[in-house]
Amino acid sequence: AVNLIIPAFLLTPTTTVNIIDASQQGKNYMVDNVPLGIAIPAHYGTTFMQGLSNAVDFIFVTPNDQAYSKSGMLFGSKLFNLSNSIGIQDAKLKGLWGQYVANCIRKDITINKKYTWNQFANAGDIFAFLNNHRPSPVRRIAMDNDFPTCKEALPTLEKMFIAEADKSFAYIGTQSFGSNIAKEDALLKNAIQNSYRT
Repeated sequence: AVNLIIPAFLLTPTTTVNIIDASQQGKNYMVDNVPLGIAIPAHYGTTFMQGLSNAVDFIFVTPNDQAYSKSGMLFGSKLFNLSNSIGIQDAKLKGLWGQYVANCIRKDITINKKYTWNQFANAGDIFAFLNNHRPSPVRRIAMDNDFPTCKEALPTLEKMFIAEADKSFAYIGTQSFGSNIAKEDALLKNAIQNSYRT
């Protein structure tokens, strides 16, 4: 009798559940026909976790961050993965960078011994690192019907990379915030920087 009565009371009566998405303000989802045996524990569990995350926000608040209860670890993880998965989309930039690595960087490492592959790979700002190690004024790459030296080509490549990063940033914003990216621009930049720090 117990095997019949308990499942009947937990699974047979159903209710409608209102899901409030805290990461996107104003987003509510209604789910019909949820068994009470699932709805009641889920209600108390999420109420407790929402209260706990609000307490964490109140105690450990930082002025420039979005509240943890609105973003959380999954948000940071999503930003980190999106920013790591985006490569160079511009075919022209990809080709120019390939030439620059082959003709300028590789030769500076293997022939001139200006720096090592490890130093280059661990540089925080690659363009500042390359400028500090004096790119070759002799070796050249083919760029826009011209053959600039490695030293002359570096500022142009840097500008192209900044433009490419801006396009990628817009893509990450659209994936994270949808059409609200213009409103959330500063938050997204701060959140991406923070996702790399933690």
